[in-house]
Amino acid sequence: MGSVTLKVLAQTLLKLKRSGLIMRQIIIRSPTGVEFCSTHLGFALAPTIRGLLRWAAVHVVEIEKAQARYDDAGRK
Repeated sequence: MGSVTLKVLAQTLLKLKRSGLIMRQIIIRSPTGVEFCSTHLGFALAPTIRGLLRWAAVHVVEIEKAQARYDDAGRK
């Protein structure tokens, strides 16, 4: 995956907050900061995410081959 712009990161964090998966807290200090942490609902999603990561690790070669085929087809 490539890098993520600050705009896309902010949009994604707001969507996660809206869905109740994370909380946002303002940290009062100099300079003022923001901290995000997972909610109970977000923690409940963790086993599913770990399962997806295990699946991706097992199938990484197939995924990379599919991506290469897709990329090659786009150049023709």
